[in-house]
Amino acid sequence: MRMDNYFIGTAKVTSKGILFRGEYYSNSQAIRENWFEIAKWLGNWTVAVIFNSEEMKKIYLVNEKNNNLIECRSIGLKSEFAEYKEKLEKYVQTIQKLQRDRNSGKKKHINLSRRQRIKKSFERRNDVQI
Repeated sequence: MRMDNYFIGTAKVTSKGILFRGEYYSNSQAIRENWFEIAKWLGNWTVAVIFNSEEMKKIYLVNEKNNNLIECRSIGLKSEFAEYKEKLEKYVQTIQKLQRDRNSGKKKHINLSRRQRIKKSFERRNDVQI
């Protein structure tokens, strides 16, 4: 595994799975050791993960005991906030587009106003010369 495309992050072990960036993951060790049941009864805890942001179907837990990486695969379940996050991102993009459109419209208006001032100034000069 080439590590130049990978980053370190923090995931949360919950009763639904290992939650990382709005998506749930699992692995055989977590199932075998009942991590999700433990999280349900005793509460969530965090774990270090290594991930490739271009390939989020897999993440790797860092096993601190022996410094091994444990592969986790997405289970296709998203956090309840993931849907809201996507909607919020679309909303922000729409607002930014509207602001860009408005700003480009202002520039046109400013340019027209400047042209109109130059035209009036030129007309006044012509009136004075006559």
